[in-house]
Amino acid sequence: MTAVSVIIPTFGRGEWFRAALDSALAQQLTDIEILIGDNGRDDTKRRMLADYDDPRIRYVQHETNLGPQGNWVELVRLARSPLVASLHDDDVWEPNFLSSLVPILEAEPQVQMAFCDYWLIDAAGRRLEAETDAVTRMNARDRLPAGVVAGGLDEMLRLVAVHNAPQPAYAAVFRRDAALIDYPDDISPLYDIWLSYSIARAGGQFAYVPERLTRYRQHPGTGTSKGFAVAEDRVFERMLAAHPDSPVADEIRRKWAWLRWGRAAVAMDQPDGRERSQAEFRAAARHLDGGRRLVASACGRVDIAWTGLRAVRRLRNRVRPSRTRSDQPRGAAVHPPS
Repeated sequence: MTAVSVIIPTFGRGEWFRAALDSALAQQLTDIEILIGDNGRDDTKRRMLADYDDPRIRYVQHETNLGPQGNWVELVRLARSPLVASLHDDDVWEPNFLSSLVPILEAEPQVQMAFCDYWLIDAAGRRLEAETDAVTRMNARDRLPAGVVAGGLDEMLRLVAVHNAPQPAYAAVFRRDAALIDYPDDISPLYDIWLSYSIARAGGQFAYVPERLTRYRQHPGTGTSKGFAVAEDRVFERMLAAHPDSPVADEIRRKWAWLRWGRAAVAMDQPDGRERSQAEFRAAARHLDGGRRLVASACGRVDIAWTGLRAVRRLRNRVRPSRTRSDQPRGAAVHPPS
């Protein structure tokens, strides 16, 4: 049996798809199948794949556009190997990505997902070093020791729901059986976070390799740049409903509040964003601390407070441009306004 199924859900992005595929074919671990699921309706990818004479490649063109979550779930279902690695069609793996993660899963049967750190790159493929360091710290991977992550359910909930350290969509290898679960429609396209949470909830374990073995490409067409606030809210609602009395529940609520604070700040910069921004401030205020709670409460309810904060942010951004959700990989918390 093939050791690993590499799944590449794709739609458009011909300019980066070839680089993604080439990085999968260049893996030091060669016992793989590469399963490509195409949501597009033209023959661009099929013609491109004619340049490759590699029996490890399987191409599936879906009869209808399944959406990003549906495409990914279908590829997991079609995978023939017990281990699966997901590769975005605009991202790139380092040659030792699979050879660094797969042996952990082979040696540790209790581990359901092995994950690593990653680089952020721009549309041209240049490394964004400062931004990468910031996201690594934000997701607590700089403080996470190598090896199997220790702890029970509470620690795994903190790893997944508070820190969002694992990124199974582009920086992990996981067991196929663990991913054959129900993915609610209302959490689409956050299937990756839902998978990590489902593993934690079921008592599965994670293992971490503290090396940057993949490259996540930031560009205006990423799913992250388009936003997924509703799906994010549904994920947090479901997690808190399932674990209302967990010692980690308040941490999860604070994380959610910080994400909403960040959304409110992003909406401030949009011409029609006042109503959404104030709604996010109101939702965030309850679980923020100190002065930030007062600011969020005031901006969510008083127009002049909201207008004043927006003016202050715009003045500061003339000197130091703020980061927005379009600058963040999926699952990374937005830097809130200072």
